Amino acid sequence: MTARDEADRLLRRIALDRHQCQRCGAVRDPAYMDTAHIIRRGYAATRCDEDNVWLLCHEPCHRLADSSTIEHAALVARTIGEDHYRGLYARAHAGPPEALSLWWPAERARLRARCKELGLSLRGAAA
Repeated sequence: MTARDEADRLLRRIALDRHQCQRCGAVRDPAYMDTAHIIRRGYAATRCDEDNVWLLCHEPCHRLADSSTIEHAALVARTIGEDHYRGLYARAHAGPPEALSLWWPAERARLRARCKELGLSLRGAAA
């Protein structure tokens, strides 16, 4: 498993600790919940930022947040606010402050420490 893949897995573990869909409030089996990125996950600088993910039901909430700009904007307003969104957007587009070969191992270590801080197991998190 690459450092990036493990960082993704750890971020999912942190998001699952929220226990319910951040759009509809449903509490479901983790297998039916998605870690949905607010700023698309293609941006390394914010890909594993806790503030850049929602925990959403796979259907219909994640699909709606991804396919409707109105739903996405409403969820941003309700969860992180427009100012925080603009900060994430700027950070995403600025890129990581170091080479990716250094960035992903550092992100993995940061997320491991965050899981430990939250009392979350590093094993058994759904991938």
